[in-house]
Amino acid sequence: MPNWKDVIRGVAPALGTALLGPQAGAALGVLSEKFLGRKDGTAAELEARFTAGWKPEDELRLKELEQTFALTLLERVNAAQAIDAQDRASAREREKSLKDWTPQALACATFAAFFVLLFLMVRHAVPAPNQQAFNILLGVLAGAITQVLNYYFGSSSGSAAARDVIGRIAEGRK
Repeated sequence: MPNWKDVIRGVAPALGTALLGPQAGAALGVLSEKFLGRKDGTAAELEARFTAGWKPEDELRLKELEQTFALTLLERVNAAQAIDAQDRASAREREKSLKDWTPQALACATFAAFFVLLFLMVRHAVPAPNQQAFNILLGVLAGAITQVLNYYFGSSSGSAAARDVIGRIAEGRK
C-alpha cells in the first residue's frame, strides 16, 4: 500500500499538502478527530489506521473533512484580514485626529531612499565588499514600500488570490 499521506493527498489535496507543511499539527488533529475519535492521535496511529484497511466510506469522510478544513482556513484568512483592516483604519483615524505628519514623512523618505539607491545602482558599480549590504538594504526598502502602499491603498491582491484558491477547494474544484 502507498504511503498513507500520499493516499490522503490524492483524495483530499489541501489536507494532504497541509500534512507536509507548517499546518501539519492542525491537519493531524483534524484527521485524528475524524478517524480515531480524539484530537490527540499521533501520525503513527493514523498510519496504522489507514494501513490496517481502507474502507470505501473513508474516501467520503476525507472529502468532507477537506471541505471543512478549507472553510476553516478561509475563516482564518478572513479574520486575519479583518484585523489588518481594523489596524489600518485605526492608524488612519489616529493620523487624521492628531493631524500627524510623521507617517507621510516616513512614506516619502522610504520612497526617496529606494529610488536614490536604484539610481546609484544604475549609475555606479557597487563595490564587491558592499554588495551584500546593498542588496539587504534594497530588499528592506522594497518591503517597506509594500507596507507604505498597503497602509495608504489597502492590502495586496495576493490575499484575494489566496482567498479564491481556498474558496475553490471548499467548493470541491481545483
